[in-house]
Amino acid sequence: MILKNNGLKNLSNKESFRKIILKFTLLTFLTARIIFAIYTATSGVNLSDLESKIEEISKENYILQNSLASSSSLKDVSERSLEMGYGQPSNIVYLKLDEAFAKAP
Repeated sequence: MILKNNGLKNLSNKESFRKIILKFTLLTFLTARIIFAIYTATSGVNLSDLESKIEEISKENYILQNSLASSSSLKDVSERSLEMGYGQPSNIVYLKLDEAFAKAP
């Protein structure tokens, strides 16, 4: 009878060991799932921040492109050149391609 009881104790020890392993495994998977959920949530927040920054920079880029286009229009450049003292040329000289110029005699 002593041998039978010892065999039952070993069997119950194996079962309790299996239960402990099962509980540990389930706890590990649950912890991993929680960690991945937190990581996913923070990644979503970061993505949202980046998307709002992209939208803000795109708007600023559009404004700068319009500003550049309006400031570099020929009318504005002409007006600014007159303000700086440049004017219409009074004497225009055309050169022919076959003529030599800026050449030593």
